[in-house]
Amino acid sequence: MSGVGDLVNLRDAVVARLRTKIPGLRSIEPHGGTFDDGEVKKFATLAPAIRVACMGFDRVERHSSGMLRLPVHFAAVVVAKDAMQEGDKVGRDTAALLIANAVALAVAGHRFGLEGVFQPENLRGANEYSDASQNAGVALWQVTWTSPVLLGESLDEALGALTQLFVNGALFADPLPIGGDPLAGGAP
Repeated sequence: MSGVGDLVNLRDAVVARLRTKIPGLRSIEPHGGTFDDGEVKKFATLAPAIRVACMGFDRVERHSSGMLRLPVHFAAVVVAKDAMQEGDKVGRDTAALLIANAVALAVAGHRFGLEGVFQPENLRGANEYSDASQNAGVALWQVTWTSPVLLGESLDEALGALTQLFVNGALFADPLPIGGDPLAGGAP
């Protein structure tokens, strides 16, 4: 088993999954974190939309493969405003709740097509109602989860990489027997 590569790959895979499973939104994009009251007005102009943020990781452990096992915490922030659908008004609170529901269904049990990613854990949703969201005419929900991942190289891959050094695809150094002449490239 190999690792996920890096956390940007995982975040981008989450965004791609949500774009596929929740069509019809104005945008689904990566984001640097959760929203404060100052950002709500800016985000409101994009509704309906989702922003996905990698919020951090903790309890880093060494997996039996030698790779690091990280529980990576994600948040998908949903914003919606009042809208018309087939001639009927859909309130922003209802729209945001339905989008949050769709996010939960898209995330639950999914490894986002990447090797080294385990099924999400601790999937939760929270209504982020505030004076700022009310005044901006939007409803906010935050869906959070933890995706455990394997990161780095396995112990065998790391040891293999240490036995040879390649520079720009060409063998630069090959392991020599102790006492071998590195300039001659052979044994003593």
